[in-house]
Amino acid sequence: MHKFRIHVETDGEGSSWWCEDGLGFVAVASTLPELKSLISEWVEDEGIGEFDLLMPSVQAEAAGL
Repeated sequence: MHKFRIHVETDGEGSSWWCEDGLGFVAVASTLPELKSLISEWVEDEGIGEFDLLMPSVQAEAAGL
């Protein structure tokens, strides 16, 4: 299964969502739904079947790490 690592960076002006994978794909968006849309388009164009979205930084922040 193909995996995308999703990250969020927050500053005083808002948040920026970005992702990366093992094939060199990188995308940046202002919202998570927009980022998911970019990922879906790329997955379809590349003919990738199943994929998973991993959110390590979001999970760590929610856990207070």
